[in-house]
Amino acid sequence: MKIGEILSLATFMAGNNEFSKKITDVLNGVDYFTAEEDDEVKKLLNYYYLTVTEINDSYLPLLYKEAVTFSDNKFYYKDFSKIPLEIKKVEKSLYGSVIPVKHKIYPTYLYCEEPNCSVTYNYRVTMPSSIEDECVYSGSVITDRVIAEGVVSVIFNNLAMYQEYVLWREKYESSLKSCILKRKTQKIKARGWY
Repeated sequence: MKIGEILSLATFMAGNNEFSKKITDVLNGVDYFTAEEDDEVKKLLNYYYLTVTEINDSYLPLLYKEAVTFSDNKFYYKDFSKIPLEIKKVEKSLYGSVIPVKHKIYPTYLYCEEPNCSVTYNYRVTMPSSIEDECVYSGSVITDRVIAEGVVSVIFNNLAMYQEYVLWREKYESSLKSCILKRKTQKIKARGWY
């Protein structure tokens, strides 16, 4: 899902149907933003960023697995393709199976005695530059509607419309928790007769 689709849905939910249609038209290449509308889109991109950052930090961390080569047993955080927040695991492949590797975490680098490993880490979301960018939660249990509800709550908070803010914030949190519960729910095998 593209960020513009989420912002179009959010502005529609917030009651601005005209701007919602405009965002969709720009995404489809039919229209373009004026300078004033472009400023509004920048605000919406910031609201989107605040929402997905909150989801990443408090609810569902984004994980990325990257193959790295350690030189002098060190791999500096600045050399990762994304900005790591927390190293989850370091593994290596050995004869078709994946085994964990001992490692140490230092303030500026990751230490490991194995030369080639794969590192799984939670990373920081970066500020989107365009409505054409792909949402970081595409293909996950977090739907575009949930993120749009979060954006709407931020819109109303910044407009100082606190009753609407509280309503949308509760709706957003409820939807978010529902998505995360679906992810954690596992099916239990039926018991047989013994």
